[in-house]
Amino acid sequence: MMISKLLLYFIPIFAQRYIVELSSKNELQKLKELGLIVKETKFDYFYYVEKSPETRSRRDALSLEEILAREKNVVDFDLEEPLIRVKKGDLRNSPSRKFGRRPMKRISRVNEESEIMPESFSGDTDLLEPETEPQYDFPLYSINPVNSSCDQHCDGLADIYDRIVCIYRSDCSRGGESASSDTSVDSSQESEIRPPLPLEQVHNTSLFNDPSFKHQWRIGRHNIEAAWKKGYTGKGVNIVVADDGLERTHVDIAPNYRADISTDLNGNDSDPSPEIFDKFNVNKYHGTKCAGIIAAKGNNDACIVGVAHESNIESGIRMLDGTIRDETEASALTYRQDVIDIYSNSWGPDDTGYMLDGPRVLGTAALAQGTRDGRGGKGSIFVWGSGNGAARGDNCGADGYAGSMYTITFAAATHFGQPPTYSEKCSAVMSTIFSNSGDNGLAGATDICTTSLNNTCEQDFGGTSAVAPFGAGVIALGLQAKSKSDLESSGHHFRLDERKITWQQNDAGFWTSDTFGFGLLDALKFIDISERWPSVIGEQRHCKLDWPPKNTPYNATGDFDHDPRRRSRDEFTAKTTHLFVTDHMSDCPFFLEHVVVSVKIRYPHKRGNLKIELRSPRDKVVSTLLDYRMNDESANIGLKSNQNRHMNGWKMSSVQFWGEQPRGAWILSIKERQKLPRRRNQFLDSGESTVSKRELISWSLDLYGTHEQPPINL
Repeated sequence: MMISKLLLYFIPIFAQRYIVELSSKNELQKLKELGLIVKETKFDYFYYVEKSPETRSRRDALSLEEILAREKNVVDFDLEEPLIRVKKGDLRNSPSRKFGRRPMKRISRVNEESEIMPESFSGDTDLLEPETEPQYDFPLYSINPVNSSCDQHCDGLADIYDRIVCIYRSDCSRGGESASSDTSVDSSQESEIRPPLPLEQVHNTSLFNDPSFKHQWRIGRHNIEAAWKKGYTGKGVNIVVADDGLERTHVDIAPNYRADISTDLNGNDSDPSPEIFDKFNVNKYHGTKCAGIIAAKGNNDACIVGVAHESNIESGIRMLDGTIRDETEASALTYRQDVIDIYSNSWGPDDTGYMLDGPRVLGTAALAQGTRDGRGGKGSIFVWGSGNGAARGDNCGADGYAGSMYTITFAAATHFGQPPTYSEKCSAVMSTIFSNSGDNGLAGATDICTTSLNNTCEQDFGGTSAVAPFGAGVIALGLQAKSKSDLESSGHHFRLDERKITWQQNDAGFWTSDTFGFGLLDALKFIDISERWPSVIGEQRHCKLDWPPKNTPYNATGDFDHDPRRRSRDEFTAKTTHLFVTDHMSDCPFFLEHVVVSVKIRYPHKRGNLKIELRSPRDKVVSTLLDYRMNDESANIGLKSNQNRHMNGWKMSSVQFWGEQPRGAWILSIKERQKLPRRRNQFLDSGESTVSKRELISWSLDLYGTHEQPPINL
């Protein structure tokens, strides 16, 4: 028995297989000459590599990782191993020690759900607001932005509750004029309105006979009904939900289901149907709930109406119900990319607040290839939610999917237009969609109604899982309006729907926020611009700058500037560096779209004490690429280690400089927190006489955009 256990332990080590990216196909023979077994992947320049049995048997042989690290032709490599990926599911069991609720019960690393606040909770609701940037209220009076008199009527009310009461007492939410010019609110009547508010009144509930359509309060707020009235329902657009399966026989999904573009990567067959009860007695309903939001059939007297509900656009990829590897993700993100237009993804790294993870070698290649070659060269559209880990101190700058320049990332807002306690923020957030209120005071009343297993309909969904499919549905409406639309145009559309709150305004005049991106997504504006969007918007330009610069006359050092044992302030700037874009750099764009930063930081203590910020030459916006994370006690950022073999610099993207001109000095700042909780493994309380080396090893700046100014005033 002991021998068999030892064999089980050692066999995976002996049979390690790596995924390798080569600089050219001609370098393949060199790996074979080293006694390695090399097999092709579905991507050019990427190969599976493992040691031959003869090489593994030699005790004096180098490890495979050491061999690959020595080869100059190897661009990148990563150990093929199971990945931790979870669904950004409905929020019913999330922990919050601050308010005395019990910790989350984890079941097979699946849902990160938050518990509804009990009715007996008597804490101060002001504590539910984020500690920073407190004034993040959407002007809800602009539910119908064409009604200017209603805007002015309710805009005079500073209190968010008064403003909502004003909206619902008037006809503003239904497109009519204000019922009264009196902006005062009777406190006796106010208590009758919250909670719950009459959410179903923001859209015409008589349009469809589906029983739960009246509870789809997001339809009116995002102008979906107005888009439908123009004849746009997503017809001709193919959307796939990559998740834990899809109940294709559901009465609300079957009419729009497409078997020819569906698959099961976990079961290796063509049927994406989920496992009803797994060995943990858990239902795999997540993908079915996401799918209903997108394309549930309308007027069939069943459940709800999908955002894009009137055509055969629904397909499923079952890929989260089993061991997830790099190849699994890559296969899902490139499946039928010649036919599929939009990939809706409500999953990602665990939202624990201590993971720093993203797509690996093949997953990264899949996103890049799909964006370039998908949809017949127009580019596949990958939609993600920002994540549900905010209550744990997480942010999507630590999520390589939501933070990728190849994805469109949506954050969530509560019914009141405030940041939910779960929704993560970062500089990659493009736009915002309403979701359930979570812990913000209307839990239950604002949950999202959608399809579920066994032909059922449930009103218990939420989180950013309910945001990504809604955004995918709106994009489908825009693609129907402009069949030649591309990925860059999608970004411009979202950017145009800004809400001028207390956010930062960049040099191009656009308001942006880490929490809400460029503002609330408006389906009607999106399709209006799609109809007028030009076929050609200019060739994409790209340039890259590296620090420390090569062939510099001075000795650049990345050592942090301050001694962390000094407690003069809560926060100080530990390192500041500059990169300069000059007029002679002809490859650089004149007008920016995406900005990508990759860093390598040696930090032997708690990396969650670091914040990374970027300033452009225009000095109008401070873009927080990675914020403090209280639970992240690991060391280093972007460096390979036994736990992070895939790391080769940590990439973060920002859309907050969209439209700016890049010439001048770009400033990267690393800030460090000083007042820390006392833990034995932290440098302030370690008892050491000297502090371990803390340094910025390198960073790079990738600028993407066009030479031509984008058509932003359509």
